[in-house]
Amino acid sequence: MKSKSYNVIGYDMRYWWNTFLSGVLFIGLGLWICLSTEKSYLFLSLLLAIGLFITGVFETLFSLFNRKAIKDWGWIFMSGFIDLILGIYLFSFPLLAMVLMPMVIGLWMLFKSFMTVSSPVNLKAAGLWDWIWLLVTSMVLILPSLVILINPFFRLVNIVLCAGIAFIIAGIFRIYFAQQLRRLNQAKIS
Repeated sequence: MKSKSYNVIGYDMRYWWNTFLSGVLFIGLGLWICLSTEKSYLFLSLLLAIGLFITGVFETLFSLFNRKAIKDWGWIFMSGFIDLILGIYLFSFPLLAMVLMPMVIGLWMLFKSFMTVSSPVNLKAAGLWDWIWLLVTSMVLILPSLVILINPFFRLVNIVLCAGIAFIIAGIFRIYFAQQLRRLNQAKIS
């Protein structure tokens, strides 16, 4: 008997762990960013580049390997591809990246925020009652990106902290969303 593939917003629920691992990566990166504000801005831009690159590779490969099973795989691919390109760019031009990093981080965080807003709505349609927490997390994720975009050079330490907080919030969202996918997958299988 062939197992059925269920999806929510294009996420194949059998692979909920992939979303979980990217959430753990985001939280780890966010904590490191918040705890090491005294480190050089250049090192932070290189670390950010590596984190974006790795996340981009995971999301891009995930979407390509599951393009037949996932209805909206193109959105996941595009999100991963943008992360991948930003990671390569920031790694290739670290000095230029230092100047542009606040705007790049702000725009990237805003893009990711809007990408996460549709997830809770689809979970509500799937019948999960605690989708509201994901929606609140998605909306909160927009705030640090707007702070950076409104005044990108107000202080480097503040930008570093806003970026770190946004990474932590994005990681919490991904972990919670992965748990919802796991729970929904278990309910559909049984």
